Amino acid sequence: MYLAVIIKNRFLFVHGGISDKIDNADKLINPSRAIELDILWSDPFNGVGERVNLKRGGVGVEFGMNITKKVCEKLGVLKIIRSHEPRKARNGPFFEHENRIVTVNSTSLYGGIPFVLNLNPYKSDEFKVILLKRNS
Repeated sequence: MYLAVIIKNRFLFVHGGISDKIDNADKLINPSRAIELDILWSDPFNGVGERVNLKRGGVGVEFGMNITKKVCEKLGVLKIIRSHEPRKARNGPFFEHENRIVTVNSTSLYGGIPFVLNLNPYKSDEFKVILLKRNS
């Protein structure tokens, strides 16, 4: 299973998040252990820079909007799609960092509304959210 995927030079898909260690796509192809941990355990926060992710026991980082912008520019992507904080996306996709970070819910554990995020690979801001009916 891949840790990260870039689609059409528009979208970066990761489990958790990013860090300022990711400054080119080659770092995703052969990631160091530190980058692997950042991809798996990092989370965005409303601030600037990076700090140790204490919510995750000190693994990964919390990254601010400036890090999101920097990584998007370095990788040539417009959005980062992640699923690490499903409670944020209980009622549909959760957008932060000027809509560059999109958190989706990929689990049924937290009582959220299941949905499909249908992305247009040619227009980064064009997408559909399809809410699904929960089985009783």
